[in-house]
Amino acid sequence: MKAECWTCGEVDEFKIDGYPFGDRLLEGVMFTINKEGKARIQEEDEGYFVGLDKEHWCKLAEEHADVGGNGVDDGVCLKCGGDVVSDACLKWAKENL
Repeated sequence: MKAECWTCGEVDEFKIDGYPFGDRLLEGVMFTINKEGKARIQEEDEGYFVGLDKEHWCKLAEEHADVGGNGVDDGVCLKCGGDVVSDACLKWAKENL
């Protein structure tokens, strides 16, 4: 999955907040998405997942990052904290807006 930070350009990884797919349970809990579209839990949030199904929530994070093939528009750059959008999202926007 190609993703671009408005400030840094193309990035290999970015993070997303768990709120859009986990509601209040995951509000503020960050997942890292790599260029293959795979999710992992941010190291500082690992303790929060004791007793929760990490694989389930990572799968939902991956699905959110792909959003039906349209990509993500709410990513956060790991380098500068700026906005990150996926290549698929940019393509969809150009075709549909």
